[in-house]
Amino acid sequence: MHCLQGRPFRVQCRTADQLGWRPPDCDERPLLSEALAALTRGRTHGADGARFDDLPGARTASRERAQHREIAEVSLRRFWTELQANRTSVAAVKDKHIARLQMLRAYFAGVPARRPPLSSLDDATDPAFIESSAWDLALATQSLAYIDSDLTLAISHVYAAQRQLEDATRAVTQAMYATTDGAAFLSHGLATYWGDCTLLEPRLLTMTTSCRGLIGRWTNDGTGDAVRLQVHTASPA
Repeated sequence: MHCLQGRPFRVQCRTADQLGWRPPDCDERPLLSEALAALTRGRTHGADGARFDDLPGARTASRERAQHREIAEVSLRRFWTELQANRTSVAAVKDKHIARLQMLRAYFAGVPARRPPLSSLDDATDPAFIESSAWDLALATQSLAYIDSDLTLAISHVYAAQRQLEDATRAVTQAMYATTDGAAFLSHGLATYWGDCTLLEPRLLTMTTSCRGLIGRWTNDGTGDAVRLQVHTASPA
């Protein structure tokens, strides 16, 4: 018997059995961590037949994983298309740059008195027009976090090589507009640019082909149209 504000009252206690409550049996259903790991491996049921996606939080994790997969698929399709377009652009000018470098070297190797006028030389830079929109968008949306790290590294190497070629093109363009000595520009600026192109462009073509091959391994038919990904379940930082 207890008193509250001078009034007696009785406290009646009930046991857990009387209330019909019992602690949850951990062996009755698999833990959420086990369920997520099994879902990643393609399993949908536990040993007791319980569905993993019925567990609290499992459906949310499954939806997030599907969203990550979709983001990664879209990014890889963009990479596939853009890298192919860039490769086509580089391949179209590679042989021109090799031929013009040989022409320029032969011109300055000859006797100066017998050289034709500079105006007879083809001094067009003919740069490869390269895009990096897919890479910039992937960085902005953080979609690289949902793509296999080795594949992301290969794609990053290709875009780094593209930037080297773009830097060389930008440098020769600035020199072309700044110089007033045509002979000096041809023998130093343009010859250096075409020399760099003969080194960078074949390497870039090889890297792009290899990278697109890696992307193709994640696809059903190698066309980049049906990407199958092992996406990460963690969100980007």
